[in-house]
Amino acid sequence: MSLNVLADLDGVPAGMVSGHLSERGDRAELLSMWVAPSARGRGVGDALVRAVVRWSEGRGAGELALRVAGGNQHALALYQRHGFVERPLSGPSECEHEMVREAHRA
Repeated sequence: MSLNVLADLDGVPAGMVSGHLSERGDRAELLSMWVAPSARGRGVGDALVRAVVRWSEGRGAGELALRVAGGNQHALALYQRHGFVERPLSGPSECEHEMVREAHRA
């Protein structure tokens, strides 16, 4: 099962993100997040992350994972604000970070 979200700001395309649920449904991934340069710092990234978090938790996924390119401090900060923590990758990688957010259970 997948999710695709498009965001617009003042009627102009501003960002997109996808989510994918594992076959077992216990894990989801946030994929292909992009925010237009003109929309950065205006809450678009936060709204896109919240949409995937709600979707994954609503389907019972215990965790939501993603990967961030090395050196992308703005993306790391965005995801940390939403409860993601870094998880060491298997093998050395300065090019990529894996981050995981545990589902919040009611």
